Amino acid sequence: MVTHPKVNDAVNSTFLHYRKMHNDLELQRQIRAAGDPTVTVTVRTWEGYSSAFPDTLDEMIAELQTAREEIPEEYRASAAFNCESSNDGFDSYSIEASITYKRKKTAEEKEADAKLLAQAQAAERDMREKRERAEFERLKAKFG
Repeated sequence: MVTHPKVNDAVNSTFLHYRKMHNDLELQRQIRAAGDPTVTVTVRTWEGYSSAFPDTLDEMIAELQTAREEIPEEYRASAAFNCESSNDGFDSYSIEASITYKRKKTAEEKEADAKLLAQAQAAERDMREKRERAEFERLKAKFG
């Protein structure tokens, strides 16, 4: 297969642009998560097709009650049931359901978040500096 160098350059440039955007978004997600004083705990997850779920209503109710009992009492009132479905583009659907609750972060989690935040901010500074240096070199080559 013969490809044109400019096409390869355009594909590579597009790939690098999207990878950079993904890295930037991941850093932003880490920074936001580090600043959030709560953590979401997933108690139970059901994934897949109908076979992933209990067969009868009574079995489902028992499963939900068991999951609820696993949640510390002070968080039970705010527990959430989340359900999402997706389609594979054909005639197949899958379902993901979960039971979650939020709680305050522990001192250890806050400390780990502070370290993660410092690392994410340092990585963000490094990426910004690399972009600025690349832009500087591009402009220097263009204008002398």
